[in-house]
Amino acid sequence: MESTTGRTIFAAASVLVAIGLVSIASAMAGSAAAAGESAGGLSLYKRELVLALVAFAAFLVVVDLDYRNYERLAPVVYAVAMLLLVLVLVPGI
Repeated sequence: MESTTGRTIFAAASVLVAIGLVSIASAMAGSAAAAGESAGGLSLYKRELVLALVAFAAFLVVVDLDYRNYERLAPVVYAVAMLLLVLVLVPGI
């Protein structure tokens, strides 16, 4: 991650994830205290922490790739996105 843009995005995402994790921990601590549990809600917090770490690892991999390599995948990504948009309109799916 050599560019300043990548570092800025990483820093902003890190701050947002930290705020989200603190919010989850705070909410789970409050609900656990109300229910009389000592460590309630930690499983949700741990799951979100693991997912955040996986997302940051994926970010570090993708940010080092040259964006021009994605050009050949653009039509496929576009077609899949359009298909998903149409599926939203289908009842029962």
